[in-house]
Amino acid sequence: MATSSAPASLYVLYEERLGFGSFTTTAVFAAYPAGVAVSLFILGHLSDRIGRRPAMMLGLLFLLLSDAIFVCWIAVPGLLLARAITGVAIGIVTSTATAQLSELRRRGGRPPSESLAILANFGGVAAGPVISGLVAVVSADPLRVTYAVVAVAAMAALVAVVRVPETLPAGQSHVRYRVQQIRVFSDRRRAYLAACGGGFVSFSVLALASSLAPSFLAENLDQPSHLLAGGLVCAVVAAAAAGQFAVRSGGPSVHIRVGFAIETTGIALACGGLRWGSALTFAAGMILAGGGSGVLFKGALAAVESMAPQAHRAETFAGLYLACYLGAGAVLVLGLAVDLGGGVLAMELLGAALASALVLSLRAPVFEE
Repeated sequence: MATSSAPASLYVLYEERLGFGSFTTTAVFAAYPAGVAVSLFILGHLSDRIGRRPAMMLGLLFLLLSDAIFVCWIAVPGLLLARAITGVAIGIVTSTATAQLSELRRRGGRPPSESLAILANFGGVAAGPVISGLVAVVSADPLRVTYAVVAVAAMAALVAVVRVPETLPAGQSHVRYRVQQIRVFSDRRRAYLAACGGGFVSFSVLALASSLAPSFLAENLDQPSHLLAGGLVCAVVAAAAAGQFAVRSGGPSVHIRVGFAIETTGIALACGGLRWGSALTFAAGMILAGGGSGVLFKGALAAVESMAPQAHRAETFAGLYLACYLGAGAVLVLGLAVDLGGGVLAMELLGAALASALVLSLRAPVFEE
């Protein structure tokens, strides 16, 4: 997961070296969720067919390939290709690792741990920008050294996977392969689409933090420190993880509305920071918005889970995750807005969209408790 977020602290350097603007930055970022979405639907459940360990090894090999492209091809086409391959790799690794971790815990007589899965995923994402920020401070060639560092970590993980026992139940590897389907039930369509909308917005704010926030710090707020940029992205992701644990009372409706409210407030504060030239206010707003994203995603996940029939859970969740990664890709619109009208305008547009979504969530109590 660290590989997926490592470029966050480096986008400003890529912009300086290759001479592109915010829209290209967001296009490079969006190649990653596109790769994840394709992988989840085509390869994400491959481990049910070939086994957990071979699928994990395949995903890690894809990660090493993407690291090699980052090192050897520093150009926009190379960045797009490397990010897309990273997305494919993460789609394989996350779905396989979640299943394998659950099976290992059951084998040891312990129940599956949702908290452990959340910490592993968000912890890796939070670590990536800090690693690249540190490398940018101490290395003369951070655009290459960063990926050499994460490649070493991927190779260590590959060695560790070889030593982990296969956990796929005997006989299950003969399951017939098919592309993942999406299923929406007509009597719950409104509630389902509303929950998917929550996932879309949640990931769009996290994508903003991981792609454009470092540029805002450097260009709008005169804070060019790569370590500071990495720290901010790390803090936003950590806040998203904390948000999923912080709000425990209430059902999906409460979580979704609270998440929208916190995100809207955070983006408004961040927008004020850009307008007033206050890096501290901007950072506080982004971290608050990150916390709201975590609460919002928790509500969306619980809402979909409450309406997913046991026999069709995979198909029901597939639509939610597709909406989430479409939301991450929607940061392209913000990148275009930054190039055309500046960072303040882009943030104001996002704030208006979030405020509208909050109003809609309050007027439409459609989630099952």
